[in-house]
Amino acid sequence: MEINELEIRSVGVDVGSSTSHLAFSNLVLKRDELSATRRFKIRERKILYEGRIINTPLLDDDTIDIDQLSLFLKEEYERAGIDPADIQTGAVIVTGESAKKHNAKQIAEALSTDAGKFVAATAGPNFESLIAARGSGATGRSKDCHNTILSCDIGGGTSNIAVSKNGKVISTSCVAVGGRLLGVNSKGKIWRMSRPAANVMADMGLGYGIGDSIPEADVEKIAAGFAEILFEVITGPAKTSLARQLMMTDDLNFPSRIDEYSFSGGVAELMYGGNGVYDDMGPILAKKINLLTSRLAAPVIEPANKIRATVMGAGAYSLSISGSSGFMDENLCFPIRNVPVVRVDVDRSRLSVEHVTSQINASFQRFDLNEGED
Repeated sequence: MEINELEIRSVGVDVGSSTSHLAFSNLVLKRDELSATRRFKIRERKILYEGRIINTPLLDDDTIDIDQLSLFLKEEYERAGIDPADIQTGAVIVTGESAKKHNAKQIAEALSTDAGKFVAATAGPNFESLIAARGSGATGRSKDCHNTILSCDIGGGTSNIAVSKNGKVISTSCVAVGGRLLGVNSKGKIWRMSRPAANVMADMGLGYGIGDSIPEADVEKIAAGFAEILFEVITGPAKTSLARQLMMTDDLNFPSRIDEYSFSGGVAELMYGGNGVYDDMGPILAKKINLLTSRLAAPVIEPANKIRATVMGAGAYSLSISGSSGFMDENLCFPIRNVPVVRVDVDRSRLSVEHVTSQINASFQRFDLNEGED
C-alpha cells in the first residue's frame, strides 16, 4: 500500500557565538500528486518544544566545550520528554564565531550523532543565512505577500543576510558584525575582543586590549562603526576596505527592489524592544542599528522568530524528501549520513551550458560547498 502522508519529528540545534539552544518540531508531509516523481512536501510544521538558551560553553578562546554541550543536549531531551531514537531528521549547525573554533566540525558531527537518526551536521555562513531567513519567517512571508524581503540575522559574531523573493531565497551573504565581538563587563573592562573588533578599533585609531578599561563613549563609537558596516553591506555592494575586510562571503546579488526588511537573531531581540543585561556591546549595537533604519528604502517589519530563527530553520526548514526517484549501488552501505544535497535553479528560457554551469556554481556557494571536496 502506497504511503501518501508522513509525520516525523525533527530537531534543530544551534551552537552560536554567544548562545546555544535547540527546538523540536513535528512535521507533516503529504505526497504531491502533481509532481513527476510524486515527491513529498511539508504541509504542516508544529513546534513541540523551545529549549533553554545557554551561553555557548568554551574551554578557551579557541575551543568549544563539547562535554558541556553534550550534557546540555541530553538535559534538553529529558526536559522535553523526547527520546533521541524518536528523532528522524533535523540539523546541528555551528554558527558565527563558533564556526571558527578549531573543533567546530567535530562538535557538529558529535552532537548530530547524539541527536537522533539522520540529523545532519552543518556549518557555513551562506547556509546559515538561508536557514535563518526561512526560520525567521521572512521567506514564507515573501511567498504569502508576493514580494521581496531582505532579512538580516544578527548574532554574537556575524550578521547573516538573505534576499527572499516569492518564497525562494535568491541570494545570501555574511559579514562579521555581531554583539559579542567586543565583550565589556559591568566595570567597563574588556574581557573579550575578536579580530573584527580589533580591526574596527585600529581603523578608528583605538588601541585597547583585553583587560583594559574602556570608556562607554568609545564602546558607542565602536558599535556605531559596526552598524555602519552592516548597512553598507545590506544596501551594498560593500565598498570601503574595512567592510570588505569583514565580509565572510561575496556581496549579495541585489534585485531591482526590496519591499521589506526584517531583522532576527539575538541583537534583533533588543532592536524590537527586548531587554537584558549582557557583558558585550549587543544592546548598544542594537540601538545604533535602529538609528540607521531610516536610511532604508522600504519599511522594517518584525519577523515571527528572532533569536530562534536559525534553530527553527535548522529543525523545521532543512528537510526535503524525494518521491519515486532513487539510486542504489551494491557498494553503498546504508545508512549514509551528511551527504550534501544541492538544489540547482535553472531558468528554462535561458538554457545553455554557461547558464547551467553558473547556476551550479551559485548553488555550491549558497550551501558553502566546494565541488569535489565535500
